[in-house]
Order: sequence, then C-alpha cells, then structure tokens
Amino acid sequence: MKNFYKFQEKNYYEIYAFESYNFADMVKYHQTNTEISQQEEDMEKAIKEKAQLLSSTAHMEDEHAAFVGCVANPVQTAMEELVNAHSTARDHGNSTDLEEEYKSLNTDQRRIVDRVMTAVCHGTEPIRLIVSGQGGTGKSKVINTLHQSVSKQLTCNGLPVVVAAPTGLAAFNIGGMTIRRLLCLPVEHGKPADYSRLGQDQLKIVQATLKNVKLLIVNRR
Repeated sequence: MKNFYKFQEKNYYEIYAFESYNFADMVKYHQTNTEISQQEEDMEKAIKEKAQLLSSTAHMEDEHAAFVGCVANPVQTAMEELVNAHSTARDHGNSTDLEEEYKSLNTDQRRIVDRVMTAVCHGTEPIRLIVSGQGGTGKSKVINTLHQSVSKQLTCNGLPVVVAAPTGLAAFNIGGMTIRRLLCLPVEHGKPADYSRLGQDQLKIVQATLKNVKLLIVNRR
C-alpha cells in the first residue's frame, strides 16, 4: 500500500521514468510502439498529401482542357497593341495637318526630319542618329512628325515605324510602347528577371510584325 500511494502521487511519465530502470523489456516495447505509430502517422500524412495533389492536378487539367484555345497569348497581345498604337498615331492627323506641323518646325528640327526621311525612304545604308536637347526643345514634336511622315510615305510596308521608350510614361507621351513590351521581355521587381527564349510560334509572331520596320525611334525619357 505504501508503494501504491507513492505511485498515486506521480503522473504517468514520472511512473514510467521511475520503473524503466527495472523493466528494460517494457521500455523497448514502448519505444517500438512509438516508432510504429510515428511511421503510420507519416504514411497517412503522405497518402493524404498525394491524394490532394492528384485531385488538384486533375482539376487543373480539367480547367486547362476547358479553356484550350481561349488562353491569352502575351506576345500576340503585345504585337496587336503595337500595330494599334501605330494606326492611332498615323490616323491622328491628315496631310494638311502634317504639312502645317512640318512648317512649324525650326531649322534644326527640320534638318533632322529631312535627314531621317531621306535615309529611310531613299537611302540604302542604315542611319543611327542621336537627337538630344533639354526638356521643352521639341524632341517629341520631331518624333511625332517623323512617325506620321514615314507612315504616310511607306503605306504599303505594313508597320514601317516603331516608337518605343524605357518607361511607360515616356512611351505614352510619344504614342509608343515600352521597350520591354515591344521585345516581350519579363520584368521582376526587386529581383533579376527570369529571362527565357521565346517559343518558335511566339518568335514568328514578333518577326512577322516587325519584318517591314524601316525606322525605330527610342525616346530615352
């Protein structure tokens, strides 16, 4: 009875620890059962996770099958935006407006437009020209004049002019699109971009859209 009351004062763990020295087989049995229980729990967890994964995969495949042919192609969308932007800029004014805009250019601006137009429409060698100037000196006006002039001069060449810029604001100000969008480049904020090759179908779309480009204008700001 004395030992019984002593055990009653202890919890199960304390009793197990107290008696483990006297019953080695009991300890071995307990450890074996504990390991088996843990293995069973791990196996049950793995089965549940596998079942959830298979269920999720099957659901995703069903959704994918349901929307085959309806998935947006980012490259196709980008090229359509490029063509639409060009059409908008080209149709913005008529020939009279373009003539008046050309006449309103100062001597330096007109010299730039004339040089580029001659090289693009009649030259055989590529022209690489950097036009710089402070804000408000009319760079956007020169870009707009060139855009419309080349577009109207080369009407049968598909997309003859591409206007782009590094940032969305700069592209918006000249009626163009960002370089990233133009070249279908990925953008990652806060980490290096995950660049990868365009697929053959995507590459063909870009090449077909840009194959007749005679003039690329990049607005740096």
